[in-house]
Amino acid sequence: MKKETKLTYISGISMSLLFSMVYYLVFAYYIPSNETIESTLYLNQVGLFASIDNANALQVELSDETEAYVYLYEDLYAVVSGVSKDLTIREENAVILKELGHSYVEKSFVVTDEVIKYVDNNEVEKALEMISNQD
Repeated sequence: MKKETKLTYISGISMSLLFSMVYYLVFAYYIPSNETIESTLYLNQVGLFASIDNANALQVELSDETEAYVYLYEDLYAVVSGVSKDLTIREENAVILKELGHSYVEKSFVVTDEVIKYVDNNEVEKALEMISNQD
C-alpha cells in the first residue's frame, strides 16, 4: 500500500474516533435527560370523609393550630396536615395533632420533583391534586 493511502486511512479512523467522542460528550453531558427525579412526600392523614362538609369542618378546626388541607383521595375527602418533604416536620405535626386529641395515619408518597416544587412554593393544594391524580 502506498504511504499516502495509509495516511488517509489513519486520518479517517482518527477523525471518526474524535467525532464519536465529541458526539458522546455532547449528548451525555450537555443535553438534559428526561429522567424523572423522585422524592418522598410525608404527611399525616387526620380524616377521611364521604362528605366534603365534614372534611371542611375538620380542616377549619385544625387550622387554628396547624395547617390542614382537603383533597380527593379515591372518591373520599382526605384531611391532611404536616405535608412536607422533611420527615421531621411531619413528626412535629404529629405532636400537635396528639395534643389536640386527634388520631392520624402517617403516610408517605413517592412523587416527582414537580410535586416537591409545589410544596416548596407553598402550593400544597396543587401538590395534593397531583398526588390524587397519580393514584
